[in-house]
Amino acid sequence: LDVDRGGELKGSYGRADLFPEISYTLPGAPWLTVTPNLGGRVTWYSKRYTEDRTSFEETPIDRTFFKGGVDIVGPSFSRIFRLGGSREGTKVKHLVEPRLEYRYLSDPDDDSSLIPVFDEVDSTFAANRVRATLSNRLFIRSPKQLGARELLSLDLFQEYSFSDPLNSVSGDTSQYGPLGASLRVVPAMGSSIDARVSYDTLTSNLRSTSVSANMSLPVLSAGLTWFAGYSPTTGDQTSSQAQVRFGYRKPDFPVHFDVHVAYDLENLDLQQQRYKVKYQGDCWGIGVEYRDLRSVAFPARDYRVVISLKGLGELPAIRGSFGPGGG
Repeated sequence: LDVDRGGELKGSYGRADLFPEISYTLPGAPWLTVTPNLGGRVTWYSKRYTEDRTSFEETPIDRTFFKGGVDIVGPSFSRIFRLGGSREGTKVKHLVEPRLEYRYLSDPDDDSSLIPVFDEVDSTFAANRVRATLSNRLFIRSPKQLGARELLSLDLFQEYSFSDPLNSVSGDTSQYGPLGASLRVVPAMGSSIDARVSYDTLTSNLRSTSVSANMSLPVLSAGLTWFAGYSPTTGDQTSSQAQVRFGYRKPDFPVHFDVHVAYDLENLDLQQQRYKVKYQGDCWGIGVEYRDLRSVAFPARDYRVVISLKGLGELPAIRGSFGPGGG
């Protein structure tokens, strides 16, 4: 891996990562699904951060942690409604489905602050929490359709931590995280509208809201998202961001590309941009991705190249950096 965070925090180092997992769905009633899972992760680095995290030192370091959990879906309840009039023969199914997801990640060791951070592989934190979700879903099926499609879904969810508090505002803490709600409407095949809201139960104020619209056609795809953040203490809006996504994929054309741009409407500043181009030939393919990240803890401008061979799959990715983002 090649990293340039500015100053002395730049250089190349090696990383080896092993992450086995196993899960199994227990046999039982069709309206109740229980799936436990177990795994662990071992990651080795040829270099580590110095104590002040401003440069690298030539000392290898490794990190080991274990993970486990269980997913419980149900008991589920449903009812089918049959429409009349011009929609004769059309059926609408309402499904109510509670879910519990428990996750445990053991704490690595005391040297975890010296782990070089390149991507999400290196940013794993200890956890001992459960997430409860109440899901309402509507499915519709007309006589002309081979199967049912989802028309609407509404999820209410909240997390609870058995260890560290999930919320802290002005000295007050809570083991409960924000209360969230997400609404998804699918007016037609290939299009969707999503809305999300996060509510702080500790201060009774909004934390965030978002609305997005997406369209996916056989050749083109596009999306627009608006996100707003609020101060949990006062409830005042603190951020306003917009994201635009565009993609082109034609089955009989060898070149595909994707564009993703995020802009801060509050500060009139570009936050990030990503560009991906992929060529797929008869026997081989190559994909190139460029990222300019400016609104993260470690701004960066980097690239990623992936080569795939027929019968072998993808080769290890080639990664590199152009230095800190924002240039």
